[in-house]
Amino acid sequence: MEKTGMFQISSQYRELVEELENADGEFTPELSEKLKLTEEDLKAKAEAYGFVIKSKKSRVEHAKNMKKHYDALIKKEEADIERLEFNLIRAIGIYGEIKTPSFKFSISPSEVVNIENKNEIPKKFLKVVEAEPDISAIKVALKAGEKVKGAVLAKNSNLRIGK
Repeated sequence: MEKTGMFQISSQYRELVEELENADGEFTPELSEKLKLTEEDLKAKAEAYGFVIKSKKSRVEHAKNMKKHYDALIKKEEADIERLEFNLIRAIGIYGEIKTPSFKFSISPSEVVNIENKNEIPKKFLKVVEAEPDISAIKVALKAGEKVKGAVLAKNSNLRIGK
């Protein structure tokens, strides 16, 4: 059996409708059978698409949940590392360098800048962060009839898969 995609089925369906129109509306048994097969193909493809979409949405949701899990795990592990390092630094400060069969622990001096009040920092020391459009606020403004330069409210089609 020849493998056909949604576009080919839609194209075949349009051709059959055109064939029906050219036959002055005469609905022959042959045309009826072709139309039936095309409709069955379309339904079968749509059914398969539905299962694939549902499966992929489920996998995306699972991946998002895993990402949340791993983000929380990373945050916890980093906090544990910080606490362990703090405890070692404090112990080295009291007892001096610590040597074990696997490690040598010591402290090396470093410099760090602590910002006491970021509002007092001169502009030449500030990073410029690119502004992002507030989509929600723009949508509210456009729906209220306000003109927002560079933005328009557009209609979109969203697929619903139900039972």
